[in-house]
Amino acid sequence: MDHYIINNKKLIQKYEDLYKEKLCVENLKEKIIQGYFNDINGESFSRFRIFLDTCIFLFNNERIHYHKEVSNGIEREKGFKDTIAYYSKSFNKNHEFDNYINFIKGEFDELSSINIDKPFIFIDKIKKNLSLRKQLKILRNSFAHMQHGNYTSSSDGRVSIFLSYNKETKNKKYIKRQMIILEPIIHDYIKRVYSNNVNIGIVYKHSFISNYSYKEKKLKNYLIFYEITTSKDSEIEISKQDMKMIGYLQNKPEKLFDFLQNNKENYLIKEKPIILGGIENFFLKNNIDNIDEKYYVIKFFLDFQTELSNFLFHLIELNDFIIEYKLLNNKEILKERINTLKEDEISYVPFKYMFLYLKAINILNRLEDDELEKVNNINIERFEVKQFKEIIKYIIKPKRAKKVYILERFRNSLAHGNIEIKLDLKGELQFIFKDIHKEKIKIIEIKAEDLEIFLTQEKFFENIKPKFKIL
Repeated sequence: MDHYIINNKKLIQKYEDLYKEKLCVENLKEKIIQGYFNDINGESFSRFRIFLDTCIFLFNNERIHYHKEVSNGIEREKGFKDTIAYYSKSFNKNHEFDNYINFIKGEFDELSSINIDKPFIFIDKIKKNLSLRKQLKILRNSFAHMQHGNYTSSSDGRVSIFLSYNKETKNKKYIKRQMIILEPIIHDYIKRVYSNNVNIGIVYKHSFISNYSYKEKKLKNYLIFYEITTSKDSEIEISKQDMKMIGYLQNKPEKLFDFLQNNKENYLIKEKPIILGGIENFFLKNNIDNIDEKYYVIKFFLDFQTELSNFLFHLIELNDFIIEYKLLNNKEILKERINTLKEDEISYVPFKYMFLYLKAINILNRLEDDELEKVNNINIERFEVKQFKEIIKYIIKPKRAKKVYILERFRNSLAHGNIEIKLDLKGELQFIFKDIHKEKIKIIEIKAEDLEIFLTQEKFFENIKPKFKIL
């Protein structure tokens, strides 16, 4: 079996090739049925599912979880409290995983007497002193640093459990906390909490484009971008109900704005005129002339967070459909499932840029402190350091110091989901990586085409050795 990183690389490329040309759902069905994925087994797809879950978890984690933000001198509560408790409540009412739980309790004697009510089980006794929020932080850290492995598969190839750990030094003592991850349950938890999908997950914001000004209550001769969040978003159930209504009304503008006016105390509404220098050049470069595709591309640039979440969620769904198809070999069920991805037909241009995010997350493990020496020959020259003070620091230092600085900023921004995009006047897309720590922001930028070159350097995929051990 390929190493986790190599397996991810192969499947990212396979999916990217599938989406390379203008997407048609009917063609997608036929390619899969005719054997496009026949060279990849079920276990590879199942392990790749862990990777995709990691991607959406890391990207949305700090938007979903409760925190306080200060904007224009005003402190606001953001995010949601106690997502594990919220999930456990619904999990205990849902018997979807009864067969799975009975299976793993039968397979592993150590689990037979444990009450399973969340997606992971701590191995060590320290867990008794940890709040659910702290437990979740440990889980997040293990994903961010790829401190997981020992994937155990059932006879059909699906991963049933895997193991993770998180190490830290506290009061000069080395602590290593270890967890058993219940794969089908963590997968369900991540979809229901981090997907930002209105039908399944917790939605942290909606965005759309209109030519109606909510502030002025009249139509304008230019387009306006709206971003809507709830003012009570720390309460999950209330937020889900409020945001589901926005999603339902988005295609009914008159009713939507009436609803917002009648319920304005429940929402925070931002509107701004759309000004995108270079967008026409971007359309020309990418042969975009369909009006729906143009609107989607504009929204992609204005709300990268939502569109990347949608991309990841749809890829997770497609990967699940393929796993199901390999198990059941039922063409009709596959066709029915893939019909739900029809909206992706106008998304093929942004999708090719969003695959770069997957490639970036896949090399995170090579950028840990104990791995940097192994990728010492990586070329980072296409990155730009944006702060003048930071540039000055590295003029007199050895070349390697700048390389470490770039790679650390790149790693930290990805691990915390702080990635943005922008469009220059030539119509070229650039990625912005922000390393944010205690209100200090360190920024590096790179053009999309240069990021592709950076991420595909073979040095990232050489001398990879499993480093995971359960003690």
